[in-house]
Amino acid sequence: DIRVGDGGAALVTTQAAEKVYRSTGPDCRVDTRLRVAAGAWLEWCPQETILFDRARLRRSLRLDLAAGARAMLGEVVVLGRLASGERSSHGLLHDRIDVHAEGRLAWRDSLRLDGEYGSTVDAAAGLAGARSFATFAYAAPDAAEHLDRARELLPAEGAGATVVDGILVARFLA
Repeated sequence: DIRVGDGGAALVTTQAAEKVYRSTGPDCRVDTRLRVAAGAWLEWCPQETILFDRARLRRSLRLDLAAGARAMLGEVVVLGRLASGERSSHGLLHDRIDVHAEGRLAWRDSLRLDGEYGSTVDAAAGLAGARSFATFAYAAPDAAEHLDRARELLPAEGAGATVVDGILVARFLA
């Protein structure tokens, strides 16, 4: 639970990657709440989340923005420790991001991989074989003004950007 007060500014990160190991029982649950008061600025930049094979993770992030508040957030998921040759293709990932602006839901993103999800990851209409993916969002009154520049900065393949209800959203696959 992170709160940035009126006119404040904060950069929040984590000390290490979040590792979610195999579970033979219950799901791991991580709930994050970010609140940004009027005229405040928040950068939420945790290190990546690494899912090991047969991990079970239910993760939610809720961002609440007051009038005139701004926030930038990034979330990265890696399916296995790639440098070690490990690959995650079974388990559960239910990952949800909700952005509320002045008390109303402005954007919701939800991803669910469940059971044997290797074929979904490999499918062209899934993750096209990517073993990691990231979501970036910029929520601010001027977000739409940055769309063209964001698209110019993105790599030619494996990334895209759009604006949804005043929130700039970019996706990356690798």
